[in-house]
Amino acid sequence: IDGRAARVGLGNFDLAAVYDTVMTAIQTVMPADDYAEVQGKIAEFESQNQVSIREGLLGGLAGPMAGYALPAGVMMESPMGGGALIMKMKEEQQFQQSLLALQQKLVQLAEGNLFINTQTIGEAQVQVCMFAPLAMMQISPCWTVWKGNFILASNPAVCQSVMQTQAAAPNKLVSIRDNPQFQEAIKALPSQVVNFEYVNSQVSFLQLVQQMQQMWPMVAMMAQKAGLTLPAMFPDIRSYASQMTPSLAYTTLADDGMLSHEEGPMTGGNPVVVAGITGMAVSVLMPALGRARELANQVKCAVQLNAIGKGIRIYRADHEGAYPAKLSELIKSANIPMKTFVCPSSKDKLGTCSYVYRGVDLRKDDNDPGWIVLHDK
Repeated sequence: IDGRAARVGLGNFDLAAVYDTVMTAIQTVMPADDYAEVQGKIAEFESQNQVSIREGLLGGLAGPMAGYALPAGVMMESPMGGGALIMKMKEEQQFQQSLLALQQKLVQLAEGNLFINTQTIGEAQVQVCMFAPLAMMQISPCWTVWKGNFILASNPAVCQSVMQTQAAAPNKLVSIRDNPQFQEAIKALPSQVVNFEYVNSQVSFLQLVQQMQQMWPMVAMMAQKAGLTLPAMFPDIRSYASQMTPSLAYTTLADDGMLSHEEGPMTGGNPVVVAGITGMAVSVLMPALGRARELANQVKCAVQLNAIGKGIRIYRADHEGAYPAKLSELIKSANIPMKTFVCPSSKDKLGTCSYVYRGVDLRKDDNDPGWIVLHDK
C-alpha cells in the first residue's frame, strides 16, 4: 500500500458467504411466499442483465482486500487526492463478464448522463466512468482486473499508481509498512482480526481544516445574510494537529460473535470530527459569544459519551452480558483513557467522572434500547 496514504483499511471477508447469510436471514423472517418472490426478482434481474450476483460477482472474490485514501497535494496527477480498493480474485473471467454486464445496465439507466470508455494503462484495460457531477470534483471512478486483483480507483491516475506500487520491487517500494506509527499500530493487534482501519489523525485533521477554509467564504456570506458578521478568514487551528495520535479500529472473531474496538477520533469518517472542528473554530472566532465555546464542548462531550457507550458494549461481550459495576472498570477492559470520563464543560478533575452511570441497576438480560444507561449530569 502506498506509503503516502492517510487512511488504510484491511479486511478478509468471504462476500459470497455474507450474501448467503443475508439470504438465510431474510428467509427466516419472511413468509415462504414472500421469500420465493424475492428469489424470483433476483433471478429475473440476473437473467435480464446477464449478471450472476452470487457466483459471478461475489464468488469471484477470494476474500483478502485493502483500501486506502491519499490526501490532497501528495500526487501531482491527482491534486485533490484519491482512493483505491484492491481485492484478491479467485475467478476472473465470470467476474469480469458480470461486472461489464452490470456496467452496461447502469449506462442504460443513466439515460445519457453516464459515459464509460476503456483506457489502456500498461498491460491493463481500465474501464473509466465519466459522470459530470463527479468529474467536476476530479473523480472519474475506474476499475480493472490486473494480475489476480480487482482494482477500483477514484480516477485513472490513482489506478495507475496502484499498479505501479504492486509491481515495484520491495527495495524500491515506499510502503505504509515503513511508517513507524503504522508499525506501532499493528503491533497491538490481537489474533483473529477480520478487518483493520488505520488513520493518520494529523494528516486527516489538516485535510478537514483545509476543506473548512475553502468553504469559509460561503459560510461567511450566509452568516452575513442572517445578520451575523464573521471574520473573512477561517482561523488557523493547524497547531492542534501536533497533539493527535493515530486512530485505529479493528474487528475480531469471538466464540459468540464479533467484537469491535476503536481508538482515536478519526476512524470511520466520523462526522462528529467535522462538527468538532467547526465548534473549535467558532469558539476561536467569536469569543464574545460564550455559547459558541459551550457548543464546541458539547460536541466533545457527545464524542466521549459515545466512546464510553462502546466500552460498555465491549465489557458486556466479555462478561456474559453483565454491566460493569463502575465505569472505571472500562479503563482496563476497553482501553478507555481516564480523560474520557471528564466532561470538558465541567470543573471536574482527572480521576473523577462527570457522567451518571445507571448500569449498576440493570441485569444481564436487560437489553431494552429505550433504557438510559449513561447521561451527563
